Amino acid sequence: MSIPINTWGRILSGNKKGWYLMIQDDSENTGGYLILTVRSLGPDNNEGYDDWAEDMSVVEDYLVESRWLIDWNAK
Repeated sequence: MSIPINTWGRILSGNKKGWYLMIQDDSENTGGYLILTVRSLGPDNNEGYDDWAEDMSVVEDYLVESRWLIDWNAK
């Protein structure tokens, strides 16, 4: 599975359908990755969440468990 880093993708299916997702390399601060989800990319966004993963294999497992279909070319 190839997961883009620091790139917004749009969740096309699952419990956060329509939301945006970014996997952010946070190795300098926490040694792992942040999994960011936000309802909107616009300035009116008022809802977002984050999770942390210790390495890329945990990120991959997280995405498999979520059953999200992600469009990594979304804007």
